[in-house]
Amino acid sequence: MPEANSIQIQQFKIQYCKDRDKRLKINDNFAVEVESYEELLPGNSVRSYATGNREIKNGFVVFKVTDTIRDITYYPVFSETVGRQLVNAWGMKLPSKMTIFTNSRSSDGNIKCNNRTSGHAVSRKEENQRMLQLIRLARSMMILHVYEPGPMREPFKGIYDKLETHPRYDVFAPDIRCVNTAITNFLKGPTNKANDNFTNLGEYITYLQREYPHKPLKNFDFGVLRNKMNGHYPNEKIVF
Repeated sequence: MPEANSIQIQQFKIQYCKDRDKRLKINDNFAVEVESYEELLPGNSVRSYATGNREIKNGFVVFKVTDTIRDITYYPVFSETVGRQLVNAWGMKLPSKMTIFTNSRSSDGNIKCNNRTSGHAVSRKEENQRMLQLIRLARSMMILHVYEPGPMREPFKGIYDKLETHPRYDVFAPDIRCVNTAITNFLKGPTNKANDNFTNLGEYITYLQREYPHKPLKNFDFGVLRNKMNGHYPNEKIVF
C-alpha cells in the first residue's frame, strides 16, 4: 500500500492532528496500529505531526494509520505524552521503548521478559537479545540527523517484531546478513556521508561514548551474531 505524499500528509495534519479532539478521531476513520516507541538521543529532536510541527525531545511514538478506502498509509509521529493519550483512549498497548542506554526501560530482555501471548516470564536467548540490540543501535544511528523520521523499515521491522515477541526464537543467518546489508547501505548513503561519515557501527558507538559520557550504553557485544554470519557468509564484510 503506497505511503501518503507530502500534500496528503499536510492535509492529514490539518484535519486530524491540530488538537486532542481531532487526533482522537483518527481511530474512527482509519485502521490504526502502534508502529514503534523510540527514545531520542539527549539534545536531539524530531518534528511532531501536532500543531505547528512542534519539536519532540526525549522520545516519540510512530503510528501506522491506514486509509483502507483510498489505500494510503500515514505514519504520524507524536510525543510520548500525546502517544500515550491516544493509545490509552483507543484501548491499545504501547510497546516497550526502544533505547540504547542502560538507565531506560525497554524490552531488552536482560534475563527474563514477559511473553506477549502467555504473560509469563521467559528467558530470552542471547542471540535473540543481541539482534534486538543491533537493530535498536542501527535505527538510532539512522535517525541521528533526521527531523521527520519515517517508520522502521524492512528488514528491521519484521525481524525486530518477530524476535521481540518470541524471546526463544533463534536468529537466522540470512536475517543477520539482511541487517548487515541495510547498515552497510546506510553507511554508504548520503545522510551518513554528509554528516558523520561512519564506516562501521563501532564508530557510532565511539561517538555515543564521547558525546554522552554520563549516559551508559547497553553492552553491545555482537560476537554471537558475527560468528553465525561468518559461518554462513565468510566472504561478506561485517560492519557491526
